[in-house]
Amino acid sequence: MKNILILFIATSIIASCGNSDTDTVDQVYDPQKDIFVSECVASANNVTPMGGDIYYKRCSCTWNKTLESMNTTEVAAMRREWSKPSDIQYYTTFLSEVMKNSVQCL
Repeated sequence: MKNILILFIATSIIASCGNSDTDTVDQVYDPQKDIFVSECVASANNVTPMGGDIYYKRCSCTWNKTLESMNTTEVAAMRREWSKPSDIQYYTTFLSEVMKNSVQCL
C-alpha cells in the first residue's frame, strides 16, 4: 500500500510538471510584454475603437517581432528599462523596430 501511494504521488508530481496545453514559444510570463501590449491596445482603441482581439494580436505580434529583431545587448538594455547611460543608444533602436514591426503586423 505504501509503495502504491508513493508511486501515485510521484506520478502526480511528474504529470504536473511542464506546460503541455500550449505549443507556443511564449510560455514565460513577461511583465514588460503585458505592459507594452496593454498600452498599445489602449492607444489603438483611443484612435479607432474596433475592440476584440484585433489589437491584442497586432500588439503582441509587434512585441514578438521587435524582440526577435533586436540583439542581446539591445534586449538587455530594454529589460533594464534603459536605466544605464549607455542604454540610451539602444532606445532609438527599440523605437524604430517597434514602428517597423507594427507595420508588418497589420
